Amino acid sequence: MNDLYEITEARMHVYNLLRRIYAAGPTLEFTSNLGNAMLEYLSDVESIREGSRMVSMACREVRNEKDLDDLHVEFARLFLFGKMPAPPYESVYQGEGGCLMGEPAIAVRREYLKEGLQVERLYSEPDDHIAIEFEFMAFLCNKALSALKNQDNNEADKLMKKQKDFMEMHIAKWVPSFCDSVLNATKGRFYGGIALFTKSFVIEDSGFLIELYDMSEVKN
Repeated sequence: MNDLYEITEARMHVYNLLRRIYAAGPTLEFTSNLGNAMLEYLSDVESIREGSRMVSMACREVRNEKDLDDLHVEFARLFLFGKMPAPPYESVYQGEGGCLMGEPAIAVRREYLKEGLQVERLYSEPDDHIAIEFEFMAFLCNKALSALKNQDNNEADKLMKKQKDFMEMHIAKWVPSFCDSVLNATKGRFYGGIALFTKSFVIEDSGFLIELYDMSEVKN
C-alpha cells in the first residue's frame, strides 16, 4: 500500500475517535484507551502533541466512577444544556443569527444523503453536530481506502476531493472557533486537551488536503 493509503487510514481513525468523543460522555473503558490512542497519532505539530499529552494525563487521573462523573458534568455543561459555552453545531458559528438548524445543517444533510451515509443519530440530532460532520469525514476516508485498495485511482481522487471540499465549506470554517470556545470555557485538562488536539488536527488536515489536491492538479 502507498503512503496515501496509510495516511488516509490514520486520518480515518482520528476522525472516528473525535466523533466518539463529541458524541457522548466518556466511559471508564474509553478513557483507559483514549490516552494511548491519541498519542499513537504521530505529528510534527507541537500543539497536536501537547493536546495528546494533556488528554493522556487527564485519562490517567480517571480512576473511578466519581472521576468519570466529573467529566460527564463538564461534557453536559460545555455541549448539552442551558447556555452552552461551546455549542457543537455549525449553524451557531456559520448560520444566520447563530440559531440551531440553520442553512449549514441543511447543506451538510444534502452531502450525507448524496454519498449514502447512514448516520446513527440522523434526525435525532441536528445534522451539523460536530460528531456527525466528523463521522462523514471518516466515512469518506473509508470509501477512499476501498478505492485505493482496488487501485481505482480516479475514484480515490474524487473522494479525496470531496473531503477537501467538505473541509473547506464546513469543518475548517467553524471547528477552530468552536475549539477556542471550549478552551475559553474549561479549566480541565481533558476537554482542554481534546479542543487543542481537535483544532490543530483540523488545521493540519485542511492543509494536507489542499496540498494533495494541488499536487493532483499539477499531475493532470
